[in-house]
Amino acid sequence: MFHRNRVYRLIHFFNVLLVLLGACSTTDAKTGAANGSSRLDPSTSSGARAALMMRLSQTRHRLGPFQWRADSVLSAQAGNDHRSLTETFFLETDGLGRIHGRHDNSKEYGYEFYWAGGTYTYRLRYRPFRRRKADWEDVSSRAERIWNTTADTWSILDRFAQLEATSTGQKGQIAYRVSLSSSPRPASSHEHRAWAKNMKVSALSGRLVFERATGAPLLVRIKATYRFPKRQGTAQVTLSLNDTLTRKSEAYRIQVPEAPTAPIRRRPQEDRRILLGPTPKPGWYRAGGPTRWWRKHHPGRRTQRKMQRHPGSSPRQRRRRQPGSHPRHTASPQP
Repeated sequence: MFHRNRVYRLIHFFNVLLVLLGACSTTDAKTGAANGSSRLDPSTSSGARAALMMRLSQTRHRLGPFQWRADSVLSAQAGNDHRSLTETFFLETDGLGRIHGRHDNSKEYGYEFYWAGGTYTYRLRYRPFRRRKADWEDVSSRAERIWNTTADTWSILDRFAQLEATSTGQKGQIAYRVSLSSSPRPASSHEHRAWAKNMKVSALSGRLVFERATGAPLLVRIKATYRFPKRQGTAQVTLSLNDTLTRKSEAYRIQVPEAPTAPIRRRPQEDRRILLGPTPKPGWYRAGGPTRWWRKHHPGRRTQRKMQRHPGSSPRQRRRRQPGSHPRHTASPQP
């Protein structure tokens, strides 16, 4: 009986050990895929599509320092309404982990930021740089938003595209030519957006260049024309996307501009400054405070506190009642 229990314990121990080893290997595989250590083969159609959807963290892990720029032109027309939008995206990293990003468009909107060693520098398009509180989540979300421009565009056109491999003549690179799918019925859509689910592509062309070793997209040229139904008519959209990625050496450094620290505005002080102007002198409150200030600058008017107590009334509208003149104090007539 003793030996049987010992054998059962040994079997249970080895089973637990195998489960733990399997979990560790699965976790390592997931971590490697997230970090970009898994190999991508851009020579296949599936590998090229996966490379276009690569995240920024994976690209940094594979390439190291790089510089990326994208230009997007979008023109839409629905009936007599015609609108266009031109956007420019820029992102670069260096060997020290610094990040520089910029986004501008034709609607006079844009921002630019730097991240260097825990220092966060940010500005709007027409504003000077300010040093903000170190917030890596904000920096990473803005950088991912800029980098995902190509992935967002490709996610819409992916099911309509057919990849055909061609040679580039450059060593270590693979080029693809994007053409409209010859199938009258494209791949099924998993879009939750109604306009993307019902869209029809009439023209699609472009060129893709990938690095053979890392699978990173070095060049993306896409031109597409598509339409989708709306509540009133149909919208016709013309899209053009050009992005270029250039590798940098480990010695490349991003120059961060000098910027003052953004001021911290406290609400009570800001409210007092707006209401009263500059900071009052010592003893201002003991000399009467805001009530005296209001009476001095608004003679003959009530203070704000009285205006809040009696809204819509004035001294002329309020008559002085004599004691006992109120109906409540008047004796009721005897029957």
